[in-house]
Amino acid sequence: MVTVTGVELQETWETESGYGVNGTANFTLTSGLLPQVSQSVGLTCEANATDDGTVKTTVKNRL
Repeated sequence: MVTVTGVELQETWETESGYGVNGTANFTLTSGLLPQVSQSVGLTCEANATDDGTVKTTVKNRL
């Protein structure tokens, strides 16, 4: 089982059609076969408005 234990947001910037933000997702992996493991992953999220007024979001791994 994977449990998200926290999200840390960093710098935000304006794009041509919306906004972007870098952040870190902290999570814990629990398995009956392995000891509990805590990790984090850097992510970039972008939210952009489309021509019809909806919002499209994308999340990418930030290495």
